[in-house]
Amino acid sequence: MFRCMSRLCINALMHVNFFARKISILLAFVSVLVGLVLKIPREADAAAVYTIGQFNMAGAHHVHGWKGSPVPASFVDSVLSRRPAFVMVQETCGNWVSYLKSALRDYHVVFDPVSNGRGRSARCRHGSPLGNAVIARRDLGFEEYPVSYALGTPVGREQREMLCLKSWGRKLVACSAHLTTGAASWQRQARLTEAQRVKQLLSAYIASGHKVFFGGDLNDIPISSTTDNLYDAGYGQNAHGTMREVTSPCVNTIRAGCRTGTVTHSWLNRKIDYLLVGKSVTVTQAADVRPSMQSDHKYLWGFVKIP
Repeated sequence: MFRCMSRLCINALMHVNFFARKISILLAFVSVLVGLVLKIPREADAAAVYTIGQFNMAGAHHVHGWKGSPVPASFVDSVLSRRPAFVMVQETCGNWVSYLKSALRDYHVVFDPVSNGRGRSARCRHGSPLGNAVIARRDLGFEEYPVSYALGTPVGREQREMLCLKSWGRKLVACSAHLTTGAASWQRQARLTEAQRVKQLLSAYIASGHKVFFGGDLNDIPISSTTDNLYDAGYGQNAHGTMREVTSPCVNTIRAGCRTGTVTHSWLNRKIDYLLVGKSVTVTQAADVRPSMQSDHKYLWGFVKIP
């Protein structure tokens, strides 16, 4: 084996060891720096602010339900101008959905007609099937395979449902529902039963780690036994749900006195339409509630941060 005995050789070895230690320290520093860089989220993964929407298209309305393509055309204009992450829709019609699919190429448009309670599809005023829809951007990873949940409406009545669309990769779920309308005792009880089922379903998604977004025409005011099931308990006034109200004047704050908001139904002059999210979702600014010439309901546009 070679042995270094001369002073020149020993000095050379000392210099080699010195530079080796320097290189080792430098490599360690680079390793730490690379580790920190890798922990910085990529732009696609970072939380970003998105617009989300809720709209009842009034397909069953005695005035608006007779209209043709101006209804979906107006809706398309609103979507294209805002580019929301998703919009939850009620009282839309089969032929209107066909129009939406042809015009919104960057979106999944899913539709499920509801039963009239007598074995047939409920109908819009102009005869096309009536139901709920969810419209979601393709680039957010939503799958075009919706899930429809029965809400326990009494037999023989129009069967209300909740339609949900999922993004498996990002664990997002967007759901649309339309509860029973009317002030008769059976209608109030049906609406309460339906809301309890919605609460159960949304709570299950939240428990499984999904970021939940819900839009619906609940046919009831913010301070009601119906909406008690959806508002988080922190809102008070008998609330016992798990959701944050996107269109509350309190924006992201959950506290007593925040169960209110802008009128959403032009003729009834009260708030009956809602955008709600799980508490893991942050509301970033006040909602924008806009009237529509094609519906007796208003557009609800909310602004949320989606991880």
